Amino acid sequence: MQLHIDSYGAYWGVQDGVFVVKPLEQEAVLLAPAKVKTIFLCKGARVSSDALALAIANEIPVFLVQKNGRVLGQMWSAAYGSVSTIRKHQALFAGHIQGLIWTKEVLIQKVRNQQTVLTNLEHQKCFETWQQQLAVSKGHEILEGVLAKFGNWQAEKDIRSLKEIGATFRGWEGSASKQYFFCLSQVLPKQYEFRKRHRRPAYDPFNAVINYLYGILYALVETSLIKAGIDPYVGVLHTDRYSKPTLVYDVIEYYRYWADEVALQVCLQQKVRLQEHFDKTDRDGLWLNGVGKKVLLGTFTEYMDTAVVQQNMKRKRYTHIDIDANRLATLFKFFSVT
Repeated sequence: MQLHIDSYGAYWGVQDGVFVVKPLEQEAVLLAPAKVKTIFLCKGARVSSDALALAIANEIPVFLVQKNGRVLGQMWSAAYGSVSTIRKHQALFAGHIQGLIWTKEVLIQKVRNQQTVLTNLEHQKCFETWQQQLAVSKGHEILEGVLAKFGNWQAEKDIRSLKEIGATFRGWEGSASKQYFFCLSQVLPKQYEFRKRHRRPAYDPFNAVINYLYGILYALVETSLIKAGIDPYVGVLHTDRYSKPTLVYDVIEYYRYWADEVALQVCLQQKVRLQEHFDKTDRDGLWLNGVGKKVLLGTFTEYMDTAVVQQNMKRKRYTHIDIDANRLATLFKFFSVT
């Protein structure tokens, strides 16, 4: 389970070898470390050093997050999860054509996942007008075109620099995502419609929800990479940026559609409502309040705890992230420049 301590004045400590969480004016809850996968702390919570030490001893990452879900920092063991050979070869892989071939496959899977989301919407009969159906049909057409571009690209025939090729890949992926989010906006109830994708700040409920969910996914992916012995700051498609875990930005492309599906679910079912579950300011835009986060996290936790089949294995979605990180670590470990 994920432990979210996001109410002002809440206390997180240790009692008899287990975590104790006590919100203000509420009863304390005891949690065994073995049941906790990740801990998210919002500013304003009180924390004991014993609780941090117990989390580190049990390899539980602790993230300090803002109100909008953005991660400010992480506490983790000082040691990576495996041998340094992985990270040495990772740096070579990031600057090699094989790295771009890998990112091509990542982005192909991302677009296919987007197609899956649109197909699921069709199966759920979410369309009330023919214009909505037309928009999604057009979306499928554009996504197929992007997949064809990736499929036709051949590394041995492209004499451009890796930087130029990477920019082309990002352009193809960007056009697919622009159309994809346009389709999502078209099928949402009117109160959740949005003109375009806003990262931070968000100015509408759907973008606020999806930003918060992406923030959680970033943290989960970064944790899995570190546990596998990978440096999350050495990216491949996303170029190095000061203090930014650019490999996380690459790897998360596999899983963004999970957040998209949950965001669609809570909006289509109107589980989060503008007047009840969001706060708004002129400077910071729109973000989920405490009640809204509770509703969203309950849905997201249930979704991530569900076992699904990937690569012939049925596992919880959380576990698939760990498995994929270990596969990537193996790829790096045995990579060599020939």
